Amino acid sequence: LGAPGQKKLKEIMRAKGIPLSERERRPVFLSGDKIIWILGLSVSEKFKVEEGTSDIFVIKKL
Repeated sequence: LGAPGQKKLKEIMRAKGIPLSERERRPVFLSGDKIIWILGLSVSEKFKVEEGTSDIFVIKKL
């Protein structure tokens, strides 16, 4: 997330300092097999809203 290339989910969470005990409970949003967003972390560069973005999906935590 936020970096070029692909990384395994485990590697992303470890690099961001998410404790092992929390990793299995952390919501992960996907588009096909691509990670869009891990709750509490930044959105994937590929899915960020930019000027000219025509479709936006909003998620609210209740």
